[in-house]
Amino acid sequence: MRAVSVNKKHIKVLLIEDNQGDVRLIWEILSEVRNSPFYLEVASTLLSGLQALDKVKPDIVLLDLTLPDSNGIYTLNRVKDKVKEVPVVVLTGMDDEMLAIKSLKEGAQDYLVKGRTDSELLKRAILHAIERNKLISEMEENDRKLKESYEKLQEQDRRRESEIRNLAEGIIPVEKALKEALEKHSRGGEERDGIEKTLNEAVMLLEKIKKINV
Repeated sequence: MRAVSVNKKHIKVLLIEDNQGDVRLIWEILSEVRNSPFYLEVASTLLSGLQALDKVKPDIVLLDLTLPDSNGIYTLNRVKDKVKEVPVVVLTGMDDEMLAIKSLKEGAQDYLVKGRTDSELLKRAILHAIERNKLISEMEENDRKLKESYEKLQEQDRRRESEIRNLAEGIIPVEKALKEALEKHSRGGEERDGIEKTLNEAVMLLEKIKKINV
């Protein structure tokens, strides 16, 4: 059963519901919605719903937690495991609100109580769930990019530290050689002063490198 608007761009809704009366009610409610095009695909079991997720690629799932082949939060978990990026709105009976509230903690974007839903409420729930899910996805993507940037900076710091360490290790033998040459050198005056100056510059450079905060 499908409810199709004349607009070209549709919001694809997958309804996983086995009660035909509730299916018809949802279809009628979506048919009443103005200015928001919906395409409705229906699956009557969890298994057929999971298969429809691949075929339909919905923008949102309306999910009854009590199905012939699945029951309770497990139903929601199976759907979320299949498509983490698709928002799910749980449909519940009037006596199942505690279960619906629990489903929010398990990843559902919203829940609707059967018999208390009109076209505007359903439209708002669908659009808000899609928008919230989009914002969450963007936040997760930004978080992933920040982590990647942080890891790159850490890697750059490790390389810089290694380069400076190698440079310092290369200067230490030079410092030692200059000291030995200075001790053995018997010539005095200007030439000795030049060697001392070179040695002092090398030592100062080494000290600066050691103080670099990497």
